[in-house]
Amino acid sequence: MIRSVLSRPFVAAARLETIVLDRKALVPRGATLHLVGFSLAAFLAIGCGTPEPLPEELAAGRGENALAEGEIGHARRYLAEAVAHDPGDTESWRRACQAWSSGPDQQPARIIDACGGFLERAGAESEAEGEPLREDRSWDDAVARLIDALMGQGDRTQALAWSERLRDPATAATGQAALWLDEDPARALAALEPVLSEDPEDAEFHDAAAAVFEALGRPDEVRHHLERSQAIEPLRSDVHERLAAWAEQAGDAPMVALQTARATALARYEALAEPGVESLSADGEPTGEPMDDTARNAERLRLLIKLDEDFPRRHPDVRLAKAWLEIQLGHLDRGRQRLDGLARQKLLEAEHRLAFAELFQAEERHGIVREWLEPMVAADPGNERARAILLRTLLTLNALPAARVLLEEGLAVSPYRASFHAELSRITEIQGSSSGFERHLRRAIELSPWTPELRIRLAASMLERGRKGDARALIAASPVSSPDLDAFVVENGLEEKKDD
Repeated sequence: MIRSVLSRPFVAAARLETIVLDRKALVPRGATLHLVGFSLAAFLAIGCGTPEPLPEELAAGRGENALAEGEIGHARRYLAEAVAHDPGDTESWRRACQAWSSGPDQQPARIIDACGGFLERAGAESEAEGEPLREDRSWDDAVARLIDALMGQGDRTQALAWSERLRDPATAATGQAALWLDEDPARALAALEPVLSEDPEDAEFHDAAAAVFEALGRPDEVRHHLERSQAIEPLRSDVHERLAAWAEQAGDAPMVALQTARATALARYEALAEPGVESLSADGEPTGEPMDDTARNAERLRLLIKLDEDFPRRHPDVRLAKAWLEIQLGHLDRGRQRLDGLARQKLLEAEHRLAFAELFQAEERHGIVREWLEPMVAADPGNERARAILLRTLLTLNALPAARVLLEEGLAVSPYRASFHAELSRITEIQGSSSGFERHLRRAIELSPWTPELRIRLAASMLERGRKGDARALIAASPVSSPDLDAFVVENGLEEKKDD
């Protein structure tokens, strides 16, 4: 994937404006993008297999559900069928754009087909309805994925033309700077200057500006922008590495030593975030012994405290990192105090609350989870991550009525989410409704037919009620094979062919 000048995803900064495009603006001047459009033949050509004929609603539902579950191959297959049913299904095109630019086997031609198909239809809908063009992030997200695919095919001309169709000025500026950097750094700088003036506290803009000034041979500006980026986001090893490289070129030995030490410490801090990292000997050499979680987090906190001698002690990133590690190490009250302080200063954003809610959940502080997330879900019913975290807490607390309401509200927003139906089947079973149990579980299987656990649950229930033939038929209808299914068949004698 083409990335910005500091190796960040080009799509990460999408912040859309409310803009109405006229139809002529959809395909930029000089761009002759050929929108092939999805077809089942295109999928068959790369070995996805032929999906069974499905009603349009079910094909779209399975595609949406597969994408949410990270089942990219299934998402591509069923979204292909959805748009074959209805070429005007804008949402299925949008999801197909996401599916083809995610996971393995990314093919630029398919990404161009899918993302171009979505953009064509979204633009046509906007023109027909006279409504603002995709007020959410989907337009810029699709354009960015399209640009990456075009660059993957070496088509820089069309990539540049499409970069002018990005709705968010910040996304457009960093994208155009990245595309112009090698060929015309002066134009890259011209693209960046307006957003740097408008938002001087965005580290990504300073990262990009440093790369541009390096290409222009202006070392003082390079240092200025790297130091600004470091001040805004102090816990990134890559910025310190770039400052060390700058200092080496400038012959500033003390600065080389300082920035190299910081970069080394932060690289270790980042590496320790991953399970299984090796411990180090007294002289800094790997011992070959993996560290347990407590040792990893304790070392991360020690590194952070030592680095904090150089960084502003009140920097939100440092305070958040300390709170995270303190909670991981079991110092829950101390971590919560840090978070409360950040919240009082309005520095605790929704994404922080979600991450910390999962952490508190793992530590069985379910009261905090409910306190934070119930208002969040009420204010934003489409926040699926918040709903999923809150649901786990409610189920753990056996708060079944509240969990059932949460799931039913979730289905009103996302009617194709198999996991919601699967959890509702558990709740209705506990509440004594065998018909509700089977109804919801069958719907979950219908929406996620590739998930063996769902079939096994329903088949086991059928066996308990003496419905061996139904259980055999259910397992036999699975479109995928799995060791778990095979074992279940053998353990329960379902391989027999005789009538039961």
